[in-house]
Formats: sequence, structure tokens, C-alpha cells
Amino acid sequence: MTQHQQVIKGGWLEAKSPELIAALPDLKDASVEVKLRVVEELRVKLEALREWDRWDPRYLPSVVVKAGYREVGSIRLPGSFLEPVSLQALSDGSLVSGGIYCGLRIWRERATGGWEEVASPTNEGVRCLQVLPDGRIVWGSVNRQLCISSRDTAGEWHTQALKGHKDYVDSLQALPDGRIVVGSLEKKIHVWSEGPLGEWKSEVLEGNVEQVFCFRALPDGRIVSGDNCGSIHIWSQGPSGKWGHEVIESQVGPVPVECLQVLPDGKILSGDFLGGIRVWREETTGEWKGKALTAKARGHKGGVNSLHALPDGRIVSGSSDRTIRIWAQDSKGKWASEVLKGFSKQVDVVQVLSDGRIIAGVHDNTIRIFDGTPVSAAAS
Repeated sequence: MTQHQQVIKGGWLEAKSPELIAALPDLKDASVEVKLRVVEELRVKLEALREWDRWDPRYLPSVVVKAGYREVGSIRLPGSFLEPVSLQALSDGSLVSGGIYCGLRIWRERATGGWEEVASPTNEGVRCLQVLPDGRIVWGSVNRQLCISSRDTAGEWHTQALKGHKDYVDSLQALPDGRIVVGSLEKKIHVWSEGPLGEWKSEVLEGNVEQVFCFRALPDGRIVSGDNCGSIHIWSQGPSGKWGHEVIESQVGPVPVECLQVLPDGKILSGDFLGGIRVWREETTGEWKGKALTAKARGHKGGVNSLHALPDGRIVSGSSDRTIRIWAQDSKGKWASEVLKGFSKQVDVVQVLSDGRIIAGVHDNTIRIFDGTPVSAAAS
């Protein structure tokens, strides 16, 4: 059993369980029905905390290695306007999509082929989203709020809106301790934390912050952010609880950092507005050094909007140049890519299912699905 599957001693479950139990109402004179309901609610909350403690941002789920990809299906999202698509694949193979005009929707593959919508937690516009380890969906609203949608025992969806943002929420990332870091157009970073009764409060990180396009969590708890001025910030919290940050200056000038990915060994992948992909490594001195994945002439000709790392070392990237590339490194350390073309608009986000299929959220209100031929271990 790997670390991410174990409940980690000293983790969130251990810290929050006493608070949850202390917050239980006095059930001395309550009916049996009420007592059973409260106990069930506590069980669900404790299991949710256990899922958080199993979650490890360093872990990359196993994926079937495939090559020779071709399109095998698509999902048309409702809406009459072309819009960016947010997308995440779930462990059970279903998909969660979000859009400014089509809201939040959950899709499941039919046994007979094709995809069907199984839930629509909200019709409110969605600018970004992430599925939390406990099954809730956190998303940025067009109404300048951070929202959390959860499903009750009857299967009904409910949404909690967290207010406090002055502009659109454009990026977010859940942290292993249950907090959620959020960036918005107001050029502030909020860190939201949840209390034992489900109440939320936010802390604003101080520093010279620009518009943040993306976040990721490092294995040691630090936060990585990429902004519209081409800088990558590494945020860390000191013993007093105060946040500080260092800045990694881009080697290509003030080119917006569009997306980030953290690898299991702590390296950072960044994709920029001009199509560059860089690998950043922290030296023993604490200094970060970046290296281009490949020469620009052999890479994307438009901005890199999304990066997805695979456990076998491959990297999947989606771009404004209307392509997806699957990057692989040879024995000499050189990178080459398989290119997927045929998109009418830019690729906003890419994800990979456990069976090796690639799913892409495209700016024309579609989700496209690609499949390939499995590659044997000997051939790879």
C-alpha cells in the first residue's frame, strides 16, 4: 500500500476529529431518529477527512501507455456562445465540466457508448474548478465568489458560496491540509480554511501579487503560483504563520505563465503564453533553475493552456495553437512529441483517464475524447 492510500498520522483527520466531536449537539433528550441522523452526519464528515489524509499531491495515478491517438468521441456542451471549458476527470471515469455559460455538469459514459449528463449542480457560470478528495466540487463563479458544491445522502446537490472576492475567481488549488488557495482578477491571493462546523474564513497573502493564472502545491506544503507578468512565486508559511514568497523570474521575459504542474520529485513544469514549456529544479542552495523542454521551433506555436504529467514520464500539453502534444523523452534526454490536430478552437484543458484516453476541453463548447493503441513495456 502506497503512502497516498494510508491515513497519515498527524494529518487533517487527527487534527479535526476532536473539534467535530466537541461540536456535536446535546443528544440526551433527542429522539432515536435524530441521534441516528447526527451519528450518520458525523460518520460522513470523518470519512471525508480520511479521504483528505489519503490525498498526496505527489501521487500520479497509473495510466495505460498508449500511442497513435485518434478521436473516438465528443461531448457537446449546452450554450450558444464560444467559451473556455474547465474540465476534470474523476477516479470512476466520469467527467466534471464547467463553463461561463453552461454551468457545472457531470458526465458519465454509457455502457452502450457515448456520454450522458447525470447531474448539473449549478447553472451559474463557472470560471475554474477542482474536485476535492472528499467528492465536493470547488469552483470560481462569475458572481465573484468561491463556491463549493456537495451532494447529500439523497443525491441532491447543494452549493455554499464564500464571499469576499472583489473580482472574478480565475484560479484555485486545494492543499493537502484541506485549505483552498484562490487567485482572482483583483490581484490578491486568498487562502480559505474550513472550521469544524463547515464555516469558512480566508486569509489574504501579502506581497507584490499580479493576476494569478494558476496554482499548484509542492510536496512540502509550499504553494506555487504563476502570474501574468511571467513570474513563478513560491509561497511558504513560517513558524509564526506569516506567509513569505520568493520569485522565479522567467528566462523569456514578462510572458504570462498560463499553467503549472508539479512532478512527484518536486520539479515544476510551467507553460507560457508564447508556447514555451520549462522544467524548474530546486538546487541544494535553494535556487530554482529552469530549462526549456525543447526548442520553440519543435514545440507549440501558441500559448500552453494546460499541462498534465503522467507517471511514466510523459507530458501532455494543450495549446492555443489548436493542438495537443504528448511529449516523451528518449534515452539521450531529448524530447519529442506526438501531435493531435483538428481542433477548430484553442485547447483549454487536457486530462488523461486511467485507461490512457486523453480528454480535452476545447474553446468551442466541446469535450473531445482521444484513444490510442497500448504500448508494450518492451516497446516503450
